[in-house]
Amino acid sequence: ANLIVALPVGACADRLGKGRVARWGGALIPFGVALTAYAASYGTSHPPTDSGGRLSLLLLFVAVQCLWGVVSAVGNGPAQAL
Repeated sequence: ANLIVALPVGACADRLGKGRVARWGGALIPFGVALTAYAASYGTSHPPTDSGGRLSLLLLFVAVQCLWGVVSAVGNGPAQAL
Protein backbone atom coordinates (compact mmCIF):
# COMPACT_ATOMS: atom_id res chain seq x y z
CA ALA A 1 0.00 0.00 0.00
CA ASN A 2 2.91 2.32 0.75
CA LEU A 3 4.34 1.92 -2.76
CA ILE A 4 0.99 2.50 -4.43
CA VAL A 5 0.19 5.63 -2.42
CA ALA A 6 3.66 7.21 -2.21
CA LEU A 7 3.80 8.68 -5.72
CA PRO A 8 0.37 10.38 -5.68
CA VAL A 9 1.06 11.67 -2.16
CA GLY A 10 4.37 13.12 -3.33
CA ALA A 11 2.66 14.94 -6.19
CA CYS A 12 -0.02 16.19 -3.79
CA ALA A 13 2.67 17.36 -1.35
CA ASP A 14 4.40 19.30 -4.14
CA ARG A 15 1.17 21.09 -5.00
CA LEU A 16 -0.38 21.66 -1.57
CA GLY A 17 2.67 21.81 0.65
CA LYS A 18 4.55 19.15 2.54
CA GLY A 19 3.45 20.31 5.97
CA ARG A 20 -0.23 20.11 5.13
CA VAL A 21 0.02 16.60 3.68
CA ALA A 22 2.12 15.43 6.66
CA ARG A 23 -0.65 16.71 8.97
CA TRP A 24 -3.17 14.63 6.99
CA GLY A 25 -1.00 11.60 7.67
CA GLY A 26 -1.00 12.44 11.36
CA ALA A 27 -4.77 12.77 11.29
CA LEU A 28 -5.04 9.23 9.87
CA ILE A 29 -3.13 7.65 12.77
CA PRO A 30 -6.11 7.54 15.19
CA PHE A 31 -8.15 5.69 12.53
CA GLY A 32 -5.37 3.15 12.13
CA VAL A 33 -5.11 2.68 15.88
CA ALA A 34 -8.87 2.28 16.27
CA LEU A 35 -9.18 -0.22 13.43
CA THR A 36 -6.19 -2.21 14.68
CA ALA A 37 -7.69 -2.36 18.17
CA TYR A 38 -11.04 -3.40 16.72
CA ALA A 39 -9.48 -6.13 14.57
CA ALA A 40 -7.46 -7.51 17.47
CA SER A 41 -10.35 -7.45 19.93
CA TYR A 42 -12.80 -8.90 17.41
CA GLY A 43 -10.37 -11.66 16.49
CA THR A 44 -9.83 -12.69 20.11
CA SER A 45 -13.47 -12.45 21.19
CA HIS A 46 -14.89 -14.23 18.10
CA PRO A 47 -12.52 -17.08 17.25
CA PRO A 48 -13.30 -18.47 13.79
CA THR A 49 -14.75 -21.96 13.67
CA ASP A 50 -14.60 -22.57 9.93
CA SER A 51 -12.36 -21.62 7.04
CA GLY A 52 -14.72 -18.83 5.93
CA GLY A 53 -14.40 -17.16 9.31
CA ARG A 54 -10.64 -17.47 9.19
CA LEU A 55 -10.55 -15.93 5.75
CA SER A 56 -12.72 -12.97 6.75
CA LEU A 57 -10.55 -12.38 9.82
CA LEU A 58 -7.42 -12.57 7.67
CA LEU A 59 -8.88 -10.07 5.20
CA LEU A 60 -9.71 -7.73 8.08
CA PHE A 61 -6.11 -7.83 9.29
CA VAL A 62 -4.77 -7.35 5.74
CA ALA A 63 -7.03 -4.31 5.29
CA VAL A 64 -5.82 -2.83 8.57
CA GLN A 65 -2.19 -3.36 7.57
CA CYS A 66 -2.88 -1.72 4.19
CA LEU A 67 -4.30 1.25 6.07
CA TRP A 68 -1.05 1.47 8.06
CA GLY A 69 0.86 1.48 4.76
CA VAL A 70 -1.24 4.41 3.58
CA VAL A 71 -0.69 6.21 6.90
CA SER A 72 3.04 5.65 6.55
CA ALA A 73 3.14 6.96 2.99
CA VAL A 74 1.00 10.02 3.70
CA GLY A 75 2.75 10.96 6.95
CA ASN A 76 6.37 9.93 6.62
CA GLY A 77 7.18 10.86 3.03
CA PRO A 78 6.31 14.56 3.21
CA ALA A 79 7.58 14.83 6.79
CA GLN A 80 11.01 13.56 5.78
CA ALA A 81 11.08 16.02 2.87
CA LEU A 82 10.52 18.99 5.18
